[in-house]
Amino acid sequence: MKRSRQETQQTYQRIVQNAAQQIRVQGVNGVGIVDLMGQVGLTHGGFYAHFRSKDALLAEICHAGIAETLEKLTQAVDHAPAGTELSALVNTYLSVAHRDHPATGCVMPTLAADVARRPEEVRTAFTEGYEKLLQFVASVMPEDTDEKRYDAAIALLAEMVGAVLLSRTVNDPALSERILRVNRDFSLQTFTKTSPENE
Repeated sequence: MKRSRQETQQTYQRIVQNAAQQIRVQGVNGVGIVDLMGQVGLTHGGFYAHFRSKDALLAEICHAGIAETLEKLTQAVDHAPAGTELSALVNTYLSVAHRDHPATGCVMPTLAADVARRPEEVRTAFTEGYEKLLQFVASVMPEDTDEKRYDAAIALLAEMVGAVLLSRTVNDPALSERILRVNRDFSLQTFTKTSPENE
């Protein structure tokens, strides 16, 4: 029986969602197509009805994963009191909750090293998502020109991604939390020009 377009799209989304969660936790090489498809109730061959290759899937995960992060950060900023938008963004990204839930967190700390070794298709998808995220972060920066806001967004996003990555890597819980706290404080002092104690 032929599947409808809606059913095909729903299956596509299920594969992407499931794969995105697994790959963020286990890495690109830790997730096999057979196991992945089994978890969504499909055969190995069914994968190729939706994706040309694992790299095509990974490119879609980059797009979808960064879009999810953008949505979460947008919600945090939209619900923040006036004047605290950037603080809300920093506190959301550099949170213990984000550190502790890589399966649903930003794909940049979890996949950047893998993506750097993948074909152009994957790196292009990652770059496009990264640039969208940069534009959003720049939009809440207090600097007085577009160029300065964009440069500040590059610095802040790199700092936050690195902090989350390191906080997940170390096996000392106190050090892990300190990495997040110190980087939150540094970001608030540097980019919002306010003391973190006032937040």
